[in-house]
Amino acid sequence: MLKHDICAFLAEETRNFAFSMLDEFHTSQSMSQHFNVKRNTISHYLNQLVEENQLIKINTRPVYFLHKSVFEARFFAVSQVVFSSLQELQGHQHAQQDIFAELIGAQTSLKPVIERLNTAICYPPHGLSVMLYGPTGSGKSMFAQLAWKQAVSRNILPANAPFVTFNCAQYANNPELLSSNLFGYVKGAFTGADKTTDGMLQKADGGVLFLDEVHRLPAENQEKLFTFMDTGRFCRMGESGRELSAQVRLVFATTATPKAHFLDTFMRRIPLSIAIPSLDERGIAEKRNFIFAFFMHEAKLLQREITLSSQVLEVLVRHTYSGNIGELKNTITCLTAGIYSKLFSDRSISVHLKDLPENFFAQGVLSEYVTQEKSVTITPATTLAQLVQTPLPLASAINEFWHKILTVFHMQDADLFLPEAFREIELLFDKIIFSQTTKNNHPIVHFNLSIIKDIIQQIESRYSVQFNGNCEHGLAWYLFFKNQQGSEIISEQKHVLEKLHHYIIHNMVEENLIARKLSVLIEHRLDVSISMEDEIFFSLYLKSMKMVLSSPRTKAVILAHGYATASSISNVVNRLLGENIFSSFDMPIDTSIKDIANNILQYISDNDMSRGLVILVDMGSLTDIYTEFNKNIHFPVAIINNVSTAMALHVGELLLNNTSLEEIVEAVTVYQKNDSKIIYSEQVKRPTIITSCYTGMGTAHHLQTLLEESIPKEVGVDVIAYDYSLLLSESSRHSLFQFYDIIAIVGTADPCIPFIPYISLEDLISGRGDIRLDTVFRGLADAAMIQTINDRLVHNFSLKRVIAQLTILDTGKILEHLDSCIGTLEILLKKRLENQKKINLYVHVSCMLERLIRQVPIESYPEQGLLEECQKEILCMIQNAFSVIEDIYSVTIPLSEIGYIYDIVTAE
Repeated sequence: MLKHDICAFLAEETRNFAFSMLDEFHTSQSMSQHFNVKRNTISHYLNQLVEENQLIKINTRPVYFLHKSVFEARFFAVSQVVFSSLQELQGHQHAQQDIFAELIGAQTSLKPVIERLNTAICYPPHGLSVMLYGPTGSGKSMFAQLAWKQAVSRNILPANAPFVTFNCAQYANNPELLSSNLFGYVKGAFTGADKTTDGMLQKADGGVLFLDEVHRLPAENQEKLFTFMDTGRFCRMGESGRELSAQVRLVFATTATPKAHFLDTFMRRIPLSIAIPSLDERGIAEKRNFIFAFFMHEAKLLQREITLSSQVLEVLVRHTYSGNIGELKNTITCLTAGIYSKLFSDRSISVHLKDLPENFFAQGVLSEYVTQEKSVTITPATTLAQLVQTPLPLASAINEFWHKILTVFHMQDADLFLPEAFREIELLFDKIIFSQTTKNNHPIVHFNLSIIKDIIQQIESRYSVQFNGNCEHGLAWYLFFKNQQGSEIISEQKHVLEKLHHYIIHNMVEENLIARKLSVLIEHRLDVSISMEDEIFFSLYLKSMKMVLSSPRTKAVILAHGYATASSISNVVNRLLGENIFSSFDMPIDTSIKDIANNILQYISDNDMSRGLVILVDMGSLTDIYTEFNKNIHFPVAIINNVSTAMALHVGELLLNNTSLEEIVEAVTVYQKNDSKIIYSEQVKRPTIITSCYTGMGTAHHLQTLLEESIPKEVGVDVIAYDYSLLLSESSRHSLFQFYDIIAIVGTADPCIPFIPYISLEDLISGRGDIRLDTVFRGLADAAMIQTINDRLVHNFSLKRVIAQLTILDTGKILEHLDSCIGTLEILLKKRLENQKKINLYVHVSCMLERLIRQVPIESYPEQGLLEECQKEILCMIQNAFSVIEDIYSVTIPLSEIGYIYDIVTAE
């Protein structure tokens, strides 16, 4: 039916809707063309769907329509369906009442709980079933009721929608009675059933059924209930032939761990399980707020002024309440009632230590923790905001930082702006690192931290940059709060932000290049959106910490036992020296020497060691670390014992002056007698083949694998993958030649290193690489072994084998599709492509396809704008030729990837 098709079409389109792209959305005119139906017929059905509350209508010119339930699931609930403008629709969000907003902890401990409950409420068409689990008194029943109120306030449920509570524990010993109450029963179903009675499911039809203590629900009733969740239908007890139906939103609550007490089939029907934190898990600040709130309630109820001594408040805060919020509330009610009954005629109530129950003193009076110097007085008119001195949250600190930065940039010239900006960045990182909030092990931040560490290692290994010890921690929390709250750049400052961005692009070229790479990696790996101000922040941070190095320097690390000993020393010293000299490794006390050595070896592999390495350690046991890796290094290493901040500062100053390792060890020995030594390489450089690809490390690693399969181990030749851009760097080359005896480079582009043979991938695939291989392996293997290597290369480097190694996609189909694409390209170019170019295209486009399917394309192409401007015609031909695989694999080839195809096609 056309009406149903129109509704389904708009549902799909609304999933891709954005407020900024309304003019690209569908109107009745465009839908009439889409369905090939007259416009007035489309308009008739559209208006019918609006009247049926299924569509939102925006009365602009032209008129636009959105699918209501899909819009609400993606954005916010609406209480009407006709709006005069897009601005009215956007403003409607703020007009909606948020039932949860006033809860203590709504923006802190309860934020994830509230977000998930709102998801369950708004999800079309009938919401999601929810399991609330947490200790007694934590507020599960309250959340269930508030979820119902939220649904009513947002017009998701009608105003008269029922809220029905059923406690399963009351019938835990009588499953049949529980079943009859839950599902209802017919007359004569059991002794005493003298009339047909509706169950809780029927009473809750059109509303919410809250099942408390649901872990007391027997398996038989769990099965009946999940059948209802699947079908919306159920039978009363004693009525097997007739099914009833109901539309009920189910909220379950339990004090038990869900997986331990429920059937797997039951839990699979409940998409959301939400943990409600205990009172102690919500922190001291929130517990204090609850105490204030409950005394405020008593002050209003009794119409009395209540004064709390500072000692009473602190003991109440520090006490552990096994019954959580419920027990705290009862405690305060009983405490106030007891004093009120004795002083009935007084107009005020004073609460002192002597009034507290005896069990409060079993834990001791924690006088050393008292932070409230004065007593607190609460009147019937007191508000919570008057009592709570909320510290500046980190999200607000980030917003405040941006307002300061942009104001200073607008008011001052660059010479004055940069020192001020660097000072503000340092202050912000101090707030983040030393905040009480960031001392909690938030699971998202813990996950972010591990990814950011990996990203920073990638950046450090690729660019001449070194991050300090606290950087990962600071960035993880910065991104967490930025992503949670966003930054509030007011409209007047947005043009200043753009000017600042322009200034950084032109005046901090190196820092901005690394900041953009950092942004791309974070966006991809952490699935967050990185904004212009984030890129500016990264650039300023890199500049402020002087992390971008102009030339290679002797590397230095601090190794120390403990949670943050090494990182703290490195952070202080790097700040005092104004340069990022030291990296750090914090080692738990039970970490083995071998594990520590592995960390150092990883650091060595990620950095340019051409000037050597200094390791500062905190105790004698670590000085033996060199025995674990001295056979794996090709450069001198100085190990200095008994590290302290003063010693690290002294060594750092020597490193800044490019002092040699021998002179550093001598100076430190004079400065402080200790066990210091220099280790020189014991390993003879092994002959090595380098594999490389100018489009990334993925292909280089695959080539490494194929070569390793082709060269017998007894030949004694290593194969390593290496970044093509590093091969072009003089300092990286120097470091590489110190480590390895390079006998050849195999890859997709020649880095043109003097005296080092280069063998192209197309030469190996086409069989033309055998002559060069004879030269490469001469002196390392006899004629028979060289022939064996050549035979294996012919087998392993057949085109199909190479493509199969490079991608998990179907090799036969890829080659078939690429044959078609390359044929089309030759027709458009009006020329035949050489075999080596075709081979390069087969390899490159196969890798590109997998990148696009995995959504990790090459993000940039050198001078992309210039290429687009000057080579429009040939780029268009390439896009047309390869559009076939875009359709087949449902991908879009970006211009950056097209650029590398252009390079292959036009190469001499």
